[in-house]
Amino acid sequence: MFGPPELAEDAFGAGASEYLCVPWTLAELEARIRRISVCRIAVPSGTIIVGGGVLDGPGGRVPLGKGEQASLYMLWQKRPSSIPREALEKSFGVSPHPSRSLDEAIMRLRKKLDEAAGISGLFRTRLVSLRNNGYVLK
Repeated sequence: MFGPPELAEDAFGAGASEYLCVPWTLAELEARIRRISVCRIAVPSGTIIVGGGVLDGPGGRVPLGKGEQASLYMLWQKRPSSIPREALEKSFGVSPHPSRSLDEAIMRLRKKLDEAAGISGLFRTRLVSLRNNGYVLK
């Protein structure tokens, strides 16, 4: 939500999770965008922070492609619900034909998550296929 500063308290009281006071500055808007476009994934070795095209975790910094970051953010936002294959294919930018394109993209993403976590094989059980119905991040 946005509006004059005197309405901020009422907005939060009505259930708003965010309020931008008018007039706003570009710096404030950019800072808010950076804050909400970052996700944190808890792993046994610490936390992986996803944002700015990288995974930053206990195992180090690992670069992500644009489709990988968008797909991971979608999976993170919707957890524990699943994301349909079709939505992930579009997000990753892969073709549904051959049918293994998405599965291969997910496998590469799992390896990057494992590397950032510093734990081999961790995301094999946390980024799970739902038998041709999609994927879920646990």
